[in-house]
Amino acid sequence: MFILQFYKSVRLSQNLNGTLSIAFIIQNVEISLRLEEFARILRVPYQGVCVFTSDWPITSLPNGVDLNPDIYPPPHEDFALIRDALFYERSLGKTRKVKGVPTTLDPFQMVLSKLKFNLKKWETILSENVISLTRNKDHPNAYLFYMLYCLSIKNAFNLAYYIAKRMESVTKSDIMALPYGMLLTRLFEHVRTSRPFAITNDHICGTVLSSLEKAQLGFR
Repeated sequence: MFILQFYKSVRLSQNLNGTLSIAFIIQNVEISLRLEEFARILRVPYQGVCVFTSDWPITSLPNGVDLNPDIYPPPHEDFALIRDALFYERSLGKTRKVKGVPTTLDPFQMVLSKLKFNLKKWETILSENVISLTRNKDHPNAYLFYMLYCLSIKNAFNLAYYIAKRMESVTKSDIMALPYGMLLTRLFEHVRTSRPFAITNDHICGTVLSSLEKAQLGFR
């Protein structure tokens, strides 16, 4: 099936000029797409700030910037500015259970319960359709907070960069949750029309899954 074969083989590579390409193998045929072409096929934004980190605190954003900042611009805002734009003030030194262990949160480990009311609907939309959260939903990764910050100030965010990095991270995770099933349908259609030799009747039949199968496989 297309989605399973995609996630089994997907990888990112850096071209000689520093730009990214996403590659995957279908029916022993390797397909490589430049990131901007990948964005066009999926119909998602390609311009804007680029960041991806699996860490929680807002201060971890520098860990998720690209090695080529001239091509994929990183966040530059002060951490306190991002935090204060998104969250209600929280008393310092508050203790919260993290993985069952009482932990004193640092000032930049924010929880969704403190998110400002006007941003809650956007958090739900992003979590369910862009992030595809599979871990603790009360303190998600820093990139969700930065996406919300970009929305709040109407700043462009490179969604194609994030999605490509997220897809690659799934292959390194022990959680069987495969995101972006609907977006990959667009990619499937592109491969079917541009490289028909890579798609067999089995792929076409296997692309349409029942709701039960989707739940069992963890598609989101």
